[in-house]
Amino acid sequence: MQYSRYLPEDLRNLVYPVIKRNGFFAHPEHLMLALPQDNTKLIRELGLRRILKARQLDEKTTTIRTFMTPKLNFKAQDCSEIINWMGCDLSFLPLLKDSSVDEIKSHI
Repeated sequence: MQYSRYLPEDLRNLVYPVIKRNGFFAHPEHLMLALPQDNTKLIRELGLRRILKARQLDEKTTTIRTFMTPKLNFKAQDCSEIINWMGCDLSFLPLLKDSSVDEIKSHI
C-alpha cells in the first residue's frame, strides 16, 4: 500500500479503489495482530496496549461484533497509521482469548 502513492495519478486512480474494496486486511483485529510483530519497539508496545484495551472494552460489550472494512489512510508511514484507531470499535481477538492479561503485559 505504501508504494502505491508513488504511482502516476492515472494508475493510482485505478489501484486505490481496489485497495479500498479489499481493505479487510486493515481491520483493527488484523492490525492488532500485526503491530506486535513490527520491527519498531514503540509500535510493538502500541500494538500490545491496543490488545489490552480491546480486551477491557470487550468485557463490557454484549452485542455481536460486525466486520466492516475500515477507511484507509493512504498516507500512512507505518501499519499503526493505516486506520483511524479513534474512529473504530475495538473488539478482542478470539485468537488470544486463552491468554491472560499478565501474559500479554509480559511482552510489553
